[in-house]
Amino acid sequence: MTRVFQMGDRELTRLRVMIDIADGRLTVDAAATLTGLGRRQI
Repeated sequence: MTRVFQMGDRELTRLRVMIDIADGRLTVDAAATLTGLGRRQI
């Protein structure tokens, strides 16, 4: 059985940012700025 998850725009943006961090294309500081979160939350 296939499950479908729906995500809002903010959640998709956060997911893309986390993928970019994991791939080394983005720093934690830049990610915090883009998402509006603190460094520790990232």
